[in-house]
Amino acid sequence: MAVFTEQKFGADSREHKAIRSYADQQSELTRATKAVYEQLAAHYARYQREEISRDALMLERAAVLSRARRPLGWKRGELNNVGLAFDMTYSRHYPYLEGVFDALGRDLERMVAFFRLVDELKPSREAVVKRYGLDADDGVEFIRAYEDEIVKTIESALAQARGR
Repeated sequence: MAVFTEQKFGADSREHKAIRSYADQQSELTRATKAVYEQLAAHYARYQREEISRDALMLERAAVLSRARRPLGWKRGELNNVGLAFDMTYSRHYPYLEGVFDALGRDLERMVAFFRLVDELKPSREAVVKRYGLDADDGVEFIRAYEDEIVKTIESALAQARGR
């Protein structure tokens, strides 16, 4: 968005400054969301490995979520796993995509062309189901597998774009 408004309206324009500010805030917010999610995931993993009790998990969870309200600017009632998971859907790969944009020289046209190529190269839903031994092309397991395959496709295409 920021590159588009800079190209269309100029770096000193009101439109570009507003979008640049918004983009910077969203980048910071998505990184904070991802950090909180990863903290919670680490506590849940410890619980799954039976390193902590359920009561200890709930105390840790409450502490993480309490500390996270301000950095996440949470204003929609009590912060919980469901709200965080919803936000994480949009935050999970944002920092990675910023890195891809940087690797492509922050060139908007090149980025669009790159992701059109990724769309052509990505495996089919059926191929992902088969590769991961899944029963269907829906559900959380499929989504995680498909995300993994898209990231692998991006990495491969990026390596080719860099001439490797």
